[in-house]
Amino acid sequence: MNMIAMPTPGLPKPKDEATARQAFGYMYAILHSDQYRRRYEPLLAKDFPRLPLTGNLDLFHTLARLGGELIVLHLMESLNSINSSAAYRQRRFQYFQEA
Repeated sequence: MNMIAMPTPGLPKPKDEATARQAFGYMYAILHSDQYRRRYEPLLAKDFPRLPLTGNLDLFHTLARLGGELIVLHLMESLNSINSSAAYRQRRFQYFQEA
């Protein structure tokens, strides 16, 4: 199954076609997985990571969603409120001021 296909001008996109954001989320989830890193540790030590692709569309979408959540967490973005990251930065700044 071709997960990412080049769009054909004039034809509608198939429903099971992955977006670039979903593909990045999937990749981020896989590469961040402890199981992936343990399994491929010897190869990762001497070469660039290789991305295993899945033919299971439900698994792909689940990992893409989880990877997207990791991206948001790692960038300290908030889906609910911008104030939550500002509050975190304020608390962190106060902690370092006291130390």
